[in-house]
Order: sequence, then C-alpha cells, then structure tokens
Amino acid sequence: QNSPALSFVPGPLHRIDRFTSGLVAFSWDLEGALWFSEQMQNHQIKKEYLGIIKGNLNNSQIWKDEIAPSKQNHGDFYTMEVCKEKNADSKTAITEVFPLEHGVYKGEQITLARFSIPTGRKHQIRVQSAFHNFPLLFDSAYTKSDFLQKQFFLHAYKIKFSKNNLKLPSEIIAPLPVAFKNFLLQSEIHFQLEKTT
Repeated sequence: QNSPALSFVPGPLHRIDRFTSGLVAFSWDLEGALWFSEQMQNHQIKKEYLGIIKGNLNNSQIWKDEIAPSKQNHGDFYTMEVCKEKNADSKTAITEVFPLEHGVYKGEQITLARFSIPTGRKHQIRVQSAFHNFPLLFDSAYTKSDFLQKQFFLHAYKIKFSKNNLKLPSEIIAPLPVAFKNFLLQSEIHFQLEKTT
C-alpha cells in the first residue's frame, strides 16, 4: 500500500531467535499484517534457513518431535527440550533438513544445511538439531562446545509466498552475513546463494 493506516503502527510480523540472522517481515498497514498472519496460520508462507551443523549429514531428513520449555534453569535465558511424548506444555515441531556442502573446521567434520520449517517453534531448529545428533556448531546452549566462539551460524535466508494479491514477489532472499560467508570459505565450503526471483 502507498500509505500506512492512521491507527496502525508498522512492526515485525514474526520473530527470529537471538543470534540468528536474516529476514524479518514488516507490514506497512493493517491489511498486510492480517494477510500475513492468516497465511502463516494456513502454512502458505514458507521460511527457510541455512545453518552450519556438526558432523556429516549425508541424506535429507524430516524431524518431527514434541518440544517444550526446558525444566533446567539457565538464569534469564530459556531453552527448549524434546519430550518423550506429547503433553500439555509441548508443541509439535517439524523440521526438514537438507545437506548442501561438507567442510572441515579445526579437524572436525561440518555440514552446511538448509532447513525448512513447516512449524515455527521457539529454538526449533536448534533443539531438534541437537537432539538428532547434528547440533549447530558453536551453539553452547544445546551442545558442549570445545571452541571459544559463541556465535553459531543460523541464517533465515528465504521467505516464499503463495499466490497473493499484495503484489509481493514469489520469494525474498537475504544475503549471507559477511562473517557467515568468511567462515564457509575458511571451512572449505564453496556455496553460492541463489538470487531473488
């Protein structure tokens, strides 16, 4: 729309986790915000991430787990955990993971992976990756890290839209941060991000 609604304050329509880089959608008016919310609820908006995980992931996988707030105390930082079975506090998390390239960091095998999340739960990719033995590299909240670096690499790089009447492109892609690209080169991972269509 060309002008914002007088009673509407533009703001983020969804969130990404702390230390995660990438796309966050904003709406200029109420119509767009309501449309985005409805499309998200109907799973018509697809979000994809790029992340660096520990280990050699050789095949695509689909992870479906019940996750809930962890009972462990981390001070003012709240983590999630995978539950053995569905309960009153848990929510279903579905993550599709696809290996893209393999590399080495300080003698350790790593994988650049693409994540697609039909569900959007707090720390979903992080907790499920750790649970399925492919934790995000440097993610000290969900795995023991032998490295001093604290910043893990997880990037919300693409949002894909279904057919819409808001004149949006079919998808939007966010370039990788410089630190992410440099780390890939240092780890002998040669990857080119596709351009927005």
